[in-house]
Order: sequence, then structure tokens, then C-alpha cells
Amino acid sequence: MRKIRFLSFALLAFMMATFLPLFASCAGAAGEITASKKTIDVDLSGFAVVYEQSTTNTTTLPELAVKLASRISALTGTATKALEMKNAKTTPEDKEILIGLTSRKESEKAHKSIKGDGFSIQVTDDKIVIVGSDVLFTVQALQYFINHCVGDEVTSGTPSLPERVTLNKAKLVTLATDEGSDYTFVYSKDLNASRLHADPDFQGIYASCDNRDYPVVATTNIVSKIAELTGLRAKDLKDKNDAKEAEGPEMMLGILNREASTSVLHTLDGDEFIFCVREGQYILTAWNDAGLVEAYDAIMDLFSLATKKTEDGKVSIAFPEGFEISGSAFEEWVMDFTRPQGEGISLYNTLDTSNGCLQFLYTGEGVNAEAFRTYCSTLKSEGYRVITENSIEGSEFATLVHDAKKIMLYVAYNAYSHQEEYGHEYKECLRIVSASTDRVTVPAPEILAPNTSYKKVTNSAVTAIAVPEGAVGLAYVVTLEDGSFVVFDGGASGPAVLWNVLTSLHERISGKPTSRENPVHVSAWVITHSHGDHYAVANSIISTRTASGLLKMDYLIGNYPSGTSIFPILNGDIMTMSGTLISGMAGTDQSVFKFLKVHTGQKYYFANLEIEVMMTYDDHNPFRINNQNDTNTVLRFSLSAKDNPGATPYTQLWLGDANKQQSRFMCAMYGDYMKSDMVQVAHHGNIGCENDLYDTVNAETVFFPNTLNAFNAYMTGGRGWWVNDVDQHLVFENPNTDYVFVSANAHTTIPFDDTGKPNYDGIFDATDGTPIEYTTSVIPGDAAIKVPPVPGEES
Repeated sequence: MRKIRFLSFALLAFMMATFLPLFASCAGAAGEITASKKTIDVDLSGFAVVYEQSTTNTTTLPELAVKLASRISALTGTATKALEMKNAKTTPEDKEILIGLTSRKESEKAHKSIKGDGFSIQVTDDKIVIVGSDVLFTVQALQYFINHCVGDEVTSGTPSLPERVTLNKAKLVTLATDEGSDYTFVYSKDLNASRLHADPDFQGIYASCDNRDYPVVATTNIVSKIAELTGLRAKDLKDKNDAKEAEGPEMMLGILNREASTSVLHTLDGDEFIFCVREGQYILTAWNDAGLVEAYDAIMDLFSLATKKTEDGKVSIAFPEGFEISGSAFEEWVMDFTRPQGEGISLYNTLDTSNGCLQFLYTGEGVNAEAFRTYCSTLKSEGYRVITENSIEGSEFATLVHDAKKIMLYVAYNAYSHQEEYGHEYKECLRIVSASTDRVTVPAPEILAPNTSYKKVTNSAVTAIAVPEGAVGLAYVVTLEDGSFVVFDGGASGPAVLWNVLTSLHERISGKPTSRENPVHVSAWVITHSHGDHYAVANSIISTRTASGLLKMDYLIGNYPSGTSIFPILNGDIMTMSGTLISGMAGTDQSVFKFLKVHTGQKYYFANLEIEVMMTYDDHNPFRINNQNDTNTVLRFSLSAKDNPGATPYTQLWLGDANKQQSRFMCAMYGDYMKSDMVQVAHHGNIGCENDLYDTVNAETVFFPNTLNAFNAYMTGGRGWWVNDVDQHLVFENPNTDYVFVSANAHTTIPFDDTGKPNYDGIFDATDGTPIEYTTSVIPGDAAIKVPPVPGEES
């Protein structure tokens, strides 16, 4: 993995094509960057990076200076620091890279050599001077030096550097003046440009939120900044999407339908961003919004440097033709791996998926199962080993690890084999998620294959934790045959309730009180998404009970988004699990548990349980997520029985708070493969998955994670509202629905028998073992309901 990244080779080639006389003689025409033919081999070890004392509030210049110092450190193997001139302890006799108009005579001499607007880079054995006619041009010169003199193609700490690089009489491209602007500010037509929620069902719920996509917000802010600097009004400046052809010069933001922007984008690697001026066009682009944030931050920082007043008091904002700021949005993303090749396979975008992971999305006519297999074969030939693989309904999934490079790659081909059945439209795609094994957990071999060596001490069971009236939350406990548990979320109604259930179940199995010598053992704790009614209790129990020695925990399972990947829905606590919460729960030495960042198609095994990952939030790409609850990790559990090998496992589909987007994705992907014995109603029965999904799953057992009052309200509410329609259809109209277990009044436990089948006649309250009686009426219902047969039902 490259710790320091600058521009890709493709971008360097593009730049060299742009500046044709790059390595011509030093004379050069006005506005052209020229480099001398004479070069000097410079040993960079021992050089200090010193930049001019700031006369502006720009952060870009010192940030670039730090990048240069880091690059030199990587090339020479010696520590190099970047310091402002007033803080540097070097002397005129020391080896220095002087950036800007420092107090050294070499800086002043080089500065005086510049004709008009431009910059000069001058190299000797002990001084490298990088200076512009003003700070803006110094920034341009420094970025040029980083890209062309010590970029990725340089591998030696003693590079051969041109003795002189100059830009004289640079051409300025005026973006705006106090009289107006000829530019239109453009973003993609595929983005939500309205503050209203993109989904009409949620416009009232999220009415107070700004639901616009990031490039739209960035465009608006740039327009406002230009208006502020010039004295114009924002409405005097034009912004629009790219649905129509360009009618004049443009500032282009993000991935959009413009040849000028697209040609620049395709010179970048998947982690890179750029702000540049090309043939009179302003371009801010990156393969993902995380990179676009960096490009946006750069231009907002540099606007003040580009704003000038003429002698007659007129204001103008102008950058030089050929200007650029570029780099990697996140240095720890893993980029050093082979990418898919072949006709009809092209990179569509990348996505910051947090935890140092980056998703690459490929589309095109060449994307198919054969392309997936060819790519995986290539990786294996390069030393990658396959740790998980799966095929489902034409889609393919694999996880591979390169031990020496410390790289883990998740590779998936999404066939969407059933999209026509459900009337949804998706494009076949190839996904790759890259990660450093220093940042993510490589699953241990013992959880990657079925386990028959465990000692059976009990039969399986499933417990629905009751939610007190007036509270919200979702919490379930699955008891495994080895006496350990898998906990699903945990709710938000107080940790004592769930802990009491866990200790009661544990003590029934072990026959002894919970203690440090006899702790509750959680093999895996699943937290579906980052909402408090799902993680709050888990956080409390894990943090306190593991510290006291009363809880032993092996794995936390989930997949949580970055802020830039869900920008329009960033409110509330949706980012909590992506922040410091996991590391906090894992303890100061990160030894409490291991975090499994899971991906679709993967399978994990604990005692008699198989966990199959059905969907994670990053499967939405290229669609934008417009609901926080569609950031769920959706799992299917398959419970087998050691005493009944070969029998069909009991399957449970855990939907968490999944909503329409996830519902449609899974239908299009899996079709009847989703058929399961049990389904947990999504989002507490309130605006969750759609009828198509529940009809396809066709479960006999329904877990309803809400209070009895909420359940009865949804069962009696008038039809025509989505919530009532879905819930009532599932309970009243699906002939296969035989049992409904509401999270109310009791911690309802369904025990399994020796054959691995649920004993519905033996249900009991987990805390005291009291048998629970069914009601055969749905309205009013109770914790356990036997659903009366629907007309025509044979069972």
C-alpha cells in the first residue's frame, strides 16, 4: 500500500500532453511551463522543507509543503519536516527546499526572474527554490514540483531534476468580476437538487433536513463565495444540471455529462481528486464525493488568493490556465492492486465505505460472471488466496487476501437475475472493496467453514426481547447449541432488560450463576445500523460487562457508512458506528472483540449457525441512499442441529430497519432464494420493506419488533397507507403466516428440539421460564399470536 500518493501515471501523461514544451529549452513562449534540458542529480536526504511566512490565511500551501516533506521522507528513508520560515532552525548554508518568498537570497533572486504572472523552480546541489509571482502561483509551482519531480514514477532518493522550470506571463482565466460572470456552475442531473427528500414518502419526515446531494451543496456554496468576494448577488450567477449542452464556459463539479470533465476524470486513479483550469474551463472532479470534498476545500481556500483588485477598484477572480490542485482524498486507501481489464469494462465510480475501505464499481457490456471469474483468477495468480466465495442466483462473490501485501479484496458480480420479475431496473456491475489488513479483520479460518467439532450443551432457541410501551428498539437473542449466543441489535430501553435475559438464558444452560468464571458468551453481536434504538443498549452492555469479566464476546458484525457516502441523510446518530464507538467498545487495547466488516455473499459459521450476508449499505451504489434506514446490514441465519445432520436448516431473515431501496435490491438479486422460515418485520413495522419481499420470503413465523399498541394500531389502521397495507397484507393475507411474535409483554423464547425444528408448543418467557399462551385473535393481539387461517388456506 502506498502511504504517500500523488497523481497517477495517467494524469502525469495528461499533464505532459497539456504542457507540450515541458522538457524543451528554458526559453518558452508566454504562458507555457518550460523545463531546462540540463538536469542535476540531487540527493534529497538531509534537505529541510521551508515555506514562506504566511501573509494570507491559506492552508493549501503548508499542506502541500507537508506532502512534499512526506514524499521526500518516503524516497530517502530519513525523516523530513516542513516548517514555516520563522520556525525553521536551518541556516543559509543548510540544504533547503525553499517554498515561496522566504528570507533567503535564493528565493528573492528566483522571484525577480519571473516575468509577469508565473513561477520559477531553480535547482542547485543544496537549494531547491520554488516560488511564484504571488502565493497562488507558488501553490501552482509547488504542486507542479510534487507531480513532476518527485511523483510516483520517481523511486530514488537522488532524482534527476531539471535545473530550471519556469512559467512566465501566465494566462489568467477570469471566473468572475464585480460586473458578473460568463460561467455556469454545473452538477449532474442525476443528483437531488431539492431540499425536499428524494422519496415522496419521507418528505414530511425529513422536511427540516437539507436533502440535497453533496455536489449540489458544494455548487451552491461556491456560488455564494464568489458573490461574497465580488459583491454580486448569488442569483446573478447561473447554476444548473448537465441535462443540456453547455452554452458557454462552465465550472463543473463532480462526475457529470461533460467531455472536458470526463477526460480529466479518466486520468485520475480511484482515490484521487483534482481542481484544475483546462482550456478556459474550471473542473472540480473525483471518482467519489470524499475526493470532491478535498477539491472543494482547496478551491474555497484559494479563492482569496485568486481575488484581485485592479487600480481602478474593480474586483476579479482568476486562476491561471493550467492551474491545478490534486492528490489522494485519503492516503490509507489501498490502491496497489490489479484492476479488472477487458473490453466493455469501465470504472463507473468509487465509494468511501469507511474503516479505510474503498469500493470500486465497474459497469459496461463486458461485465458478466466470466469477467468476475477471470479477474479472480488473475488475483489468485498474483498470490491472493480465496477465503470466502459464494454463488447466488447468477451473482458471484469472493473475498481474497494477499498476506505479504496485507491487502484484502472483496469482489462481487451483481447479476440482478430477477429484476424483471419485480419491475426494477439495475445494471449488472462488478464491485471491488479494497482494504488493508491492518485496518480490517481477516476472519479466522474456524468461522469460515461449517463447524461440527463444537460441544453441544443445549438446543437452539430464539428470543424476542420485549419493548416497553412508549419505547422503541429491536433486540433478539439466538441461542446456539454450544451455549453461546448471537445477539441481534439490542434496543434502547435500558441495558438491564437485555442483560437480564442473557444471564437468565445462560444460567438455564450452564446451571450456574453468571460470574467471571462462568461468563455469558456472545459469539457474535450484530448491530444492523447506526441508530440509537439498535446500538445504545449494545454499547452499554459490551462496554461495562466485558470490563467486569461477566461477558465474553468474540465478534461484532456490521458494515457502517462514511459521511460522504450518505451525505444527504446526515442527521441524528447515523454516523455513530462509523466513528469512535466501535473502538471504544473494543477496549483500549482493542482486545474485547474483533469487528467483522461484512459484505454481501459472505458466510460465517458459529457452532450450529450459518450467517449469510444478504445486503450491506454499499450495495446501493450507484444509486444514492435517500433513507438512513437503508444503511442496514441484512443477514440470513440458518440453524442446523448436531443431532440431525443433513436435515434442512431453519432459516431466519433479519431485516433490521431495511426500507424500500434495500427491499427492491434483494428482490432483484435473489427472487425465491430469499424463501425463509422466519422473517423479522423491517423497521418495527413502520415504513420498511415492501409486499414483494415478504411475499417472496413467504415465512411461517413473523417477528414484529414493536410494542403491542403499535402492532394493534398498524393492524387496525385504514388501508391505503403503506405501513398498514404491508403489515396487514403480511398477517391477514399471506396464507403461510402462521405465527406472529410481538416484542411485548414477555421475552418470548421459541425453543428448538433435537431435530433442529422450533417447538412452537413450548414457548416461554426467558427470564423466569413461565410458559406463554397464544392468542388466536390478531386484534387485540399479545406477545404470541397463532394466526387464524385465511380463506382458502389448506394448512
